Amino acid sequence: MNNEVIISPIFQMGNKKKLINKGLTELFPKDINIFYDLFSGSAIVSMNTKAKKYVVNDINLILYRLYQAFKTIQPEEIINQVICNIEKFDLPRQGVKQNTKESEYYKPHYQLLRKYANTTRNIIDIYTCMFYAFSQ
Repeated sequence: MNNEVIISPIFQMGNKKKLINKGLTELFPKDINIFYDLFSGSAIVSMNTKAKKYVVNDINLILYRLYQAFKTIQPEEIINQVICNIEKFDLPRQGVKQNTKESEYYKPHYQLLRKYANTTRNIIDIYTCMFYAFSQ
């Protein structure tokens, strides 16, 4: 391989942002032709790596649809729809610590958004849910 980087599944366990913060991407060559992100999940490693071309792979169909949306929908449209969902479901605009009164207040709001996204199957509605789930 000539200036190509393949991210091995060993890096795919847990939150990859922590690995990036510890300098993972600094280990990569500076002039990457093709960056292969196997089992990419959120594609956070790809988004924090400079390359001429990216191959982002995941078996999850929802993630595949999300990657396609990022390629075809204008960023402003995505941002506007996310903001619309945040306002529509009265969700916080910044992080909320788990197991607090504030998180308990927003929990039913998130649940309504999740139900809505599962009904619409709109990938940007699902994307908005991703902001409020897991470690986000």
